Amino acid sequence: MEFGLSESQQFLKDNARKFFAGECPMTEVRRIMETDTAYDAALWAKMANHGYTGIIFPEQYGGVGLGKVEFVLLMEEAGRALLPGPLFSTVALAGTLIDAVATPEQKKKYLAPICAGEALSTVAILETSASWNSADVQITSVNGKLTGEKLFVPDAIVADFIIVVARDGIFVVDAKAPGLSIQRMEAMDLTRKVYSVQFNTCPAERLGDNTGLARALDVAATVLVAEMVGGMQRTLEITVEYAKTRKQFGKPIGIFQAV
Repeated sequence: MEFGLSESQQFLKDNARKFFAGECPMTEVRRIMETDTAYDAALWAKMANHGYTGIIFPEQYGGVGLGKVEFVLLMEEAGRALLPGPLFSTVALAGTLIDAVATPEQKKKYLAPICAGEALSTVAILETSASWNSADVQITSVNGKLTGEKLFVPDAIVADFIIVVARDGIFVVDAKAPGLSIQRMEAMDLTRKVYSVQFNTCPAERLGDNTGLARALDVAATVLVAEMVGGMQRTLEITVEYAKTRKQFGKPIGIFQAV
């Protein structure tokens, strides 16, 4: 049994590392994260040209059609570079949820633009209960409209449409819909801005029921962990390099047992 990466998977991983290293040096990461949105359109277009925005989605919707392992490898390298912007919210959250619950016609409408890099999106789940269980969601559609508030919605301000988890299903709301209000929330990670989103009788299109939510969130959670692993790997490398070069009492601090 082969537990290593295949040749194509290793190629993807190596190319992603080179890409993010070239496009996201720390000076550029700091520049982007200090903007109001932590989103750079030019960087997003380059990622789309590499197929990153459609990596896991079917080719019939403009995706690359790769698997979860490839997605994990991509997000690990993104985490290593501390990639700013809505890759996680658009692809791992919104994209996987649309792919899980939407009809083929809706996938052409919403998923295909994500794959092409032409649309940004996110998913609004959490409410004041802070529960990820859809059974605890209070927002419910009434006559095709949503009213309520969602919290800690990543990258909501740059989204073209927002996928909303309601008590009676999954809905999509246009970012320019009447009654939609977005407010910035404070968070530690400045590379991924979060927001509160208020819906005041916002018109919404139903994508499907909540049965596909758990499956989509499993994918999102897996690649989020991969992103964190990539960040921790890079942190360890920086720390080791510092310990080799930083001197105290005329010796590199890495030789001291406590370090």
